[in-house]
Amino acid sequence: MKGFQRPHGTYVHAFVGSLNETRPLLHDGTTFEVDTMDEERKLVNIGKRICSYGRWQFNGIPCAHACAAIYTDQLIPEGFVDHCYRKEAYLAAYSPVIHAMPGVKDWP
Repeated sequence: MKGFQRPHGTYVHAFVGSLNETRPLLHDGTTFEVDTMDEERKLVNIGKRICSYGRWQFNGIPCAHACAAIYTDQLIPEGFVDHCYRKEAYLAAYSPVIHAMPGVKDWP
């Protein structure tokens, strides 16, 4: 294991408190065991973007357990956020012109 280092990136500022309550343990390169202060253990697979907590799969944003595992490998969580949250996806979604529409009373 390369050792856990506290975050310095922009994304994780909301998780700093939660990260202080996690401790990554054994890993085989992509799968990690992350202990929490409430004596629970979560399994995180950064290759498949899965955490047994379930939040990462649900919203596409790495949870604190996933961030702890990602930082253990000296990577940044921004690289593991789902593509739908990226600027390019936002620009693609809103690039077509949205035309004005009359009120319901004027519909055919």
